[in-house]
Amino acid sequence: LNFSDVHSNRYDPTFDTTTSIEIYGQTWTLHIVTNLGFVIETQNYEPEITFVGGFVASLLISTVAWSLASTRKRAIELANKIAYALKESEAQYRDLFENATDLIQSVTPEGRFIYVNRAWREALGYSEEEITNLKLFDIICPDEHTHCIEMFRRVISGEKFEKIETIFISKNGKRIIVEGSVSCKFVNGKAISTR
Repeated sequence: LNFSDVHSNRYDPTFDTTTSIEIYGQTWTLHIVTNLGFVIETQNYEPEITFVGGFVASLLISTVAWSLASTRKRAIELANKIAYALKESEAQYRDLFENATDLIQSVTPEGRFIYVNRAWREALGYSEEEITNLKLFDIICPDEHTHCIEMFRRVISGEKFEKIETIFISKNGKRIIVEGSVSCKFVNGKAISTR
């Protein structure tokens, strides 16, 4: 860059950009341009500045890439640990319910069975496959339907019962008097299942 280039308006800035930003509802326009003094002072050191700038940029990019990779790795490890803990917890609860001597069931608001434990299946004589085709009122004694329909309606409306009695009918027609508590699981205000 010659002194004559500057005075003849042939100066072309190395960096020239305009951007607008909004801060608290006020728009500010920033015009950033390298000034002539910067250009004159740095023209003799341009290779060194380019090298140092490139090195610093490479170092920053490498650091960011390493940080992202290690953060992703830690996130995956944490997700795997949580998934394993959930599987273990689910297995423990399933074992607890399956080996309970009480009859345990979970039913949709439409009356479909979601889950019944081993004691329930053995007492009523149904296989897991058969349960998928049953509804709650298929196993309740017809004399108890009116009472149980009202209780079921109240439960899926949010009411809890600590002690409820009814009579189940097993696959072979045997009457089984049952007593227990019942409540309903809600998700986002919607009844999902009784238990």
